[in-house]
Amino acid sequence: MYKSSLERLKEISQKISAIFEICGDDIDASLSDEMIIQPAIMMHFISIYELFRGIQEQNDIEALSLFSKEETQTLYRIRNIALYEYEKIDFSMIKIAIESHLPKIRQNILMLN
Repeated sequence: MYKSSLERLKEISQKISAIFEICGDDIDASLSDEMIIQPAIMMHFISIYELFRGIQEQNDIEALSLFSKEETQTLYRIRNIALYEYEKIDFSMIKIAIESHLPKIRQNILMLN
């Protein structure tokens, strides 16, 4: 099924909101839960990157402009580590992404609507 960039952006925003909800007020504790919460967060990051990649494939310049180079590189690194080198995850990088990058991405998406 074909998804427009706007649909992908809406899903990215929803997944970011889900990460915030999952983490609540304690990101460190959430990332420490290796059985349930941590894997859920990582799957959302993977999904966010894949949705972003779909926007790249559509070459939607306006939608792509909502993501800084640093944000896209962070999403790419997190996705690759989660998929290929899970035991090497740097949780400080994940925490920074949750605290710094995801709020900016979500705000940019919300301003577009």
